[in-house]
Amino acid sequence: GVSLFLHKADPATSVTLQVSEDREAVRESIEALVNSYNEVINFMKSRSNYDTEDQEADPLFAEGTVRSIGRRMSQIVSAGVNGLPSDMRSLAQIGISTDREGTLSLDLGKLEDALDENLEGVTNLFVKGESTEGVAEQFYQLALGATRSVDGDLAIRMDGLKDRVRELNAKIEVQEA
Repeated sequence: GVSLFLHKADPATSVTLQVSEDREAVRESIEALVNSYNEVINFMKSRSNYDTEDQEADPLFAEGTVRSIGRRMSQIVSAGVNGLPSDMRSLAQIGISTDREGTLSLDLGKLEDALDENLEGVTNLFVKGESTEGVAEQFYQLALGATRSVDGDLAIRMDGLKDRVRELNAKIEVQEA
């Protein structure tokens, strides 16, 4: 998968080129994905509570669109990636598991073993292949669908809420009149 372009040659000069896999970069990318996932889950949870004593709801309490996005995130993590060999189809097989709080935990030892034994398989678990959509690709598509400014899930929900506010304001004006 490497292309080399020779722009100038000097027959008297010897050049040694070494190409190797960068397992460290792959591990760091997987750790970043796990951390980002956990940040999103914790953000949604921290703003989805209801205080029964003060009878106050956080901004995302009972918000269906946000709950739907959270469920889809969880499904991506728990489902296997179709089209991959059975020994490298799920995140659990490389040391990523979900805890009781819905956040991800990473077993670095298991991940390192998977990277040493089957770097290509680990990579395929995350990227888009010819017949598969890996975990990272699925997250990308979910984020894209949720955040598109015109027809994304969040934009549609915000437009719906704005319409509802306008309707309520019109009813208030009628009642006040």
